[in-house]
Amino acid sequence: NDNIFFIHKNEAQPETYCVGTATSGVLVSSDNGANWQKSGGAPESVPVSSIAVDPKNPNNVYVGTSQTFYMSRDGGKNWTRRGGNLPLGNYTSILISPDNSEEIFVSSALESDGGVFFSDNGGMNWKRVDNKNMNVPSRRVWAMAFDPNDSSKIYAGSHSSGVYIIQRMEIAKAKEVKEEKDTLTIPRVATSGNKKNGNRCKKRNYFSKIVKLRRKIEVNKALQTESIPFAEISGQ
Repeated sequence: NDNIFFIHKNEAQPETYCVGTATSGVLVSSDNGANWQKSGGAPESVPVSSIAVDPKNPNNVYVGTSQTFYMSRDGGKNWTRRGGNLPLGNYTSILISPDNSEEIFVSSALESDGGVFFSDNGGMNWKRVDNKNMNVPSRRVWAMAFDPNDSSKIYAGSHSSGVYIIQRMEIAKAKEVKEEKDTLTIPRVATSGNKKNGNRCKKRNYFSKIVKLRRKIEVNKALQTESIPFAEISGQ
């Protein structure tokens, strides 16, 4: 008899379920719940708050407990505790980016140092999203979800302060730039007319190509920019 705090269904392996318990760690069933076994490595005496499995690589498993965060690269046989710059916390929610499974977001509801954290290398290193300069009513976050129509937007349920909308600004910027890039047209070249007009058209065409080339460079820079993961948090 144990309290169940979290249930996760592996979409890549529909017959596999993981449950987070209060005192038995993570239990795994690979036969639709008929039989269960403990997943070794994660502590059994600490309540499990969240579980996530990489949909593109089911061997990558992430577990948040009421004290810290664990990662496994072999389906739960071995575990690594936390990652660089990730503090102790009650990790209540885990999101894996649908666009890039190396990008992971976790939320902590710890009263003293809760918040949202981001990793772009599969959990090895982390950055705080809600930096301490932001005027956020509560940094304790209990649940998160991606906007189903916009993966650059996250909804975060806070402790007694409503829902935050977290917008990843550089992704939105890159999308706008890419759309603008796709609409760029090749300058027209004059194919008739006298020599003077033809030279004028060629000169105009030459400068158009330079402008186009510079714009391509700006677009590529924008698409490759590595900036702070999020720049705007608003309440709702």
